Amino acid sequence: MSDSRITQLWVGGKVRTLDLGLTPNLVRLDLQFCDDLVELHVPVGCLKRLTYLNLRECKRLKSILFIKDLESLEVLDVSGLHLNELKDLTPSHSNNTPQQLDFDGNDIEKLLSSIGNLHKLVYLSLSWCSKLKSLPRSICSLQHLRVLNLVDSYIEELPEDIGQLECLEQLSFSDSEVKHLPDSICKLKRLNTLILENCKVCKLPQDLGQIDSLNRLDLGLSNITDIPPSICKLKPLKSLNLFGCSNFKKLPENLGDLESLIRLNVRRTKIRDVPSCICKLKHLKVLDLSECYELEKLPENLGDLECLKELYIRDTPISHLPDSISC
Repeated sequence: MSDSRITQLWVGGKVRTLDLGLTPNLVRLDLQFCDDLVELHVPVGCLKRLTYLNLRECKRLKSILFIKDLESLEVLDVSGLHLNELKDLTPSHSNNTPQQLDFDGNDIEKLLSSIGNLHKLVYLSLSWCSKLKSLPRSICSLQHLRVLNLVDSYIEELPEDIGQLECLEQLSFSDSEVKHLPDSICKLKRLNTLILENCKVCKLPQDLGQIDSLNRLDLGLSNITDIPPSICKLKPLKSLNLFGCSNFKKLPENLGDLESLIRLNVRRTKIRDVPSCICKLKHLKVLDLSECYELEKLPENLGDLECLKELYIRDTPISHLPDSISC
């Protein structure tokens, strides 16, 4: 019933007040964007089989206290409800905590340490929570967490023990206020996606190359000035984005060691040269050097990139292309 304009489901049951006691065996309930929904009537002991509940943007809902009594709940989306606390979402049955929690766009100012009790949590999104400025250390107890999404948040720092999230695969805090990455982030051996786009981080940990599984690193529009040489140890890295890093001046000399790299974007940076070892990137398909106003020439061996399909040099003051490049 998402985005629904239905005014009546059955006699005596209108969308504004939905009596779920009439459907006790529901397994999946999607009410997202039901703007006029004011109340959900859920009798005690009802909805024992419910595994999926989506209340995204149901802004007029008066109470969602019934959620803590949902014994089988696995996926919960309460984004955009302007909630100011998370404790009401912690199930009273400790063995039946949700696996996925979308809490985007709420008014929460502080996460209680009890979030660490959601021990089955695999996916957690706290994006667009403009009043949330920090995360409790207990979040590092979520040993099964694979995705942590903090896009467009006002979080200023990450817990120093974030490296304890040993199952974490995706970490995104683009458009956030984060300025510092804890060194323990290098312990995230399963991390494959790290997105720092348009955040205030200006320095990466020196041992970033220890993140063995990293295949996507997005630093676009960040304050990054350089990247540590250890990044060249990231054999699985397929995408490196430095677009719009106006303070970035130099690519690592061992760039050619990134043997799996497919996309390299250094558009609108201050790089002055491209290391000749770039020819070792046998899988490179896309190279964007547009608007690099201090870059005047390309390596003569650039044509050795046999897989290169897209080369962008618009508004870059390169006088001529190397003879090895076939137009």
